[in-house]
Amino acid sequence: MNEGETTAAAPRPPLVLDVTGRAEAEVYDALTWLFGFSPASAERFRAVLPQELADLCQSVADRLAGGGSAAGLGRLPVPDAEASQHFSRPVFQHRFTTAAKRKRRGSSAGVWRVFYALADRDGDGRADTLSVLSLRHGAAAPFAPPDAPDDHEAEGGRP
Repeated sequence: MNEGETTAAAPRPPLVLDVTGRAEAEVYDALTWLFGFSPASAERFRAVLPQELADLCQSVADRLAGGGSAAGLGRLPVPDAEASQHFSRPVFQHRFTTAAKRKRRGSSAGVWRVFYALADRDGDGRADTLSVLSLRHGAAAPFAPPDAPDDHEAEGGRP
C-alpha cells in the first residue's frame, strides 16, 4: 500500500440465518393464502422472501460492524415493543414489499413484516445469528401479551 492510500474495512460476513418452526409455518400459511388469492402474488412472495432475508442478514451484520459511523452503521432499529414483550427478548422488525406495484399510498397490499432476534451462538460476545421468529402480513394485528392467547393461537395455530 502506498502512503496516503486507505483501505475500506472488509464487510462483515452475513449473520447465520435461523428460521424457527413457527416462522416456517407462517411462511407456508402465507404462501397457501396467497396462492388461493393470486398464484402470481404467491410466486413473487416465494421469489422475494429468500433475497430479503439474505439482504437483512448482511445489512444487520454491516450495522453491527459499523460501530456507529456517520452513515448510521452500528445502529439497529428500536426493538418492536409488542413483539419483544411477546417473545420475552428484544425483537426487531423488518418490513418488505412483494407487490408488483402498490395500488395506493398507505395500502398494506404486499407488505410483510419479519420479526427477528439476534443471538450469539458461538459465545464470543458478538451476535452471529439472526433468528426469524415470525412473519406477518402488514395488516396483521399486533402481538398479544405473553400470558394471553395470540390471535393465531386462538384460530387453531394459523398465523
